[in-house]
Amino acid sequence: PEPLRGYVEDNDQEIWYWIEDSTGVRLGFDDDQAPEDLADSIATIEGEGEARAEAASLLFEALREILDTPPEERSVFVIIVPPGAAENMLGPGEAMIAKLTRSSGADIQVASDDVVGLGMRP
Repeated sequence: PEPLRGYVEDNDQEIWYWIEDSTGVRLGFDDDQAPEDLADSIATIEGEGEARAEAASLLFEALREILDTPPEERSVFVIIVPPGAAENMLGPGEAMIAKLTRSSGADIQVASDDVVGLGMRP
């Protein structure tokens, strides 16, 4: 199943354009990097740091809606960050992760192990 891609395609990319317009990022799908056994497409976000963070938050909200997940129910999302971008994503001393945890209440875990079945590292 491809819930995010299907949602985007079924809604004439309205959610996609709304997120891009709201945040100033460019969104896309990276089919070349997606392993065959991945349950969904890989969404890409290009733009400035704060704008990318806001766009990611909006994408997660859209996924929760697509999957009909109640706000009180816990969800799990895996974000795979290219090794070269990990330092920027984490921030010095993982400061960015700490900020995201405080502001969102999310349980964020950082690992460098392979994602089981994908041979990719988060």
